Amino acid sequence: PALVLGSLSVKVQEFMPDRMKVQARLSRQSEEGWISPQDLSARVEVQNLFGTPAPQRRVEAQLTLSPAYPAFRSYPDYAFFDPLRAKEKFQDNLAASVSDAQGAVELPLGLQRYAHATYQLHLLVKAFEPEGGRSVAAEAAALVSDRPFLVGYKVDGDLGYINRNSLRVVSFIAIDSKAKKTGADKLALVRIERRVVSVLTK
Repeated sequence: PALVLGSLSVKVQEFMPDRMKVQARLSRQSEEGWISPQDLSARVEVQNLFGTPAPQRRVEAQLTLSPAYPAFRSYPDYAFFDPLRAKEKFQDNLAASVSDAQGAVELPLGLQRYAHATYQLHLLVKAFEPEGGRSVAAEAAALVSDRPFLVGYKVDGDLGYINRNSLRVVSFIAIDSKAKKTGADKLALVRIERRVVSVLTK
């Protein structure tokens, strides 16, 4: 028999242009910083291609929460860390909804179900045509945290190795949810020194 080196299957169908468009945005926004997960929701607007509302359209959404190390463009030299940073990734399909007479849907995200930590939130929304399974999609994303402030540090050299009798200068700042510098009290500074000691044994 002939030797088969590989195979390929394709699906060919007539091109059908989209007849709808969809937009998704979170109920709170932050140009730089993070938003609180408390009662956070997403507002979805479904329209026909010419901009008129598209009522009675089924809307589905998938929510993804990923662990995140916060980074902010206003402080590129600073490293920020949440001591209760999320360690697991969560993904959930939200309950399906139907657009109202204005083509709108409000989707509660229910973030209170997850651990109090800092996450990168990603929301994928799909709106379906009334007949068949064709859909259009939109996305929304944000950094989400219940922290009132985050602390960042900047160092002038490598902290992993410091030459004897040399110095390292570390600068600390605290920023609020709008990425503005703020005061932070009840913080403790702990310095830990690790030394490599050679020991000769018989």
